[in-house]
Amino acid sequence: MYRRPILPPLVAMFLTLLLATAAQARTDFDGSVLNAGEGQLVLLVSEEPQTFMVNGDTRITVDGQEAALADVMTGHLATVSAEHDGDHWIAKSIAAHAVK
Repeated sequence: MYRRPILPPLVAMFLTLLLATAAQARTDFDGSVLNAGEGQLVLLVSEEPQTFMVNGDTRITVDGQEAALADVMTGHLATVSAEHDGDHWIAKSIAAHAVK
């Protein structure tokens, strides 16, 4: 009787899962808010504008308090935690605060 080895398919499955997880890894961006509204946030990061898509799952805070995208103002400093999805960055969290 021929027995197929089980280890190679398990290793392949593990590597596929590992690569898929790495592709969805979050990246943090720090910068100054250029624009916020209409489901997007534009942040000036290293002198380059970076656009993030904002959805109902995005957690937003301003000065440590729960907030809406409309509460994020031009000039606020912000940290955006985002995941890359195709050609877009999807904001998972936005922590903004006023410049003091």
